[in-house]
Order: sequence, then C-alpha cells, then structure tokens
Amino acid sequence: MVFKDGTYAIREVCCVENGKIQTWTENPMAPMGETFEELKEGFEFYQTALEKSVLYFDTHSGTLVEQATEN
Repeated sequence: MVFKDGTYAIREVCCVENGKIQTWTENPMAPMGETFEELKEGFEFYQTALEKSVLYFDTHSGTLVEQATEN
C-alpha cells in the first residue's frame, strides 16, 4: 500500500465476497513467529504480497485503489 507521503508498506486487507476491499490495518504488518521456521514462513508470505498489485490510498474517497505493479 502507498500512502500520500509516498511510503510503501505491507498491510492486511479484508475483502467482502465480491473481492472489494472493505477494511485494512491501520499500521504496517511485520513478519514474526514463535520459532525461526515461523519467521521464515512469514517472510515467504511477504514475498508473495510483493507480487500482488500495489494499493494506493485515495484521499478524496477514503478508499484503496488497486493499480498495476511497477516491475
């Protein structure tokens, strides 16, 4: 997700049945785990997230807008 200050962060989003984003976490997420293996799995999850579309916060509507990745 990109916010108006231009900072990129991974945040968790919750979607309704039609796939439309309903809510998202206020704070960025961070990989963590109770074991080293769980931490590694968390990093794999974040790698998968980086392969998805970037979401931009639309300050006019207060919603997230999906845009194509820049790679």
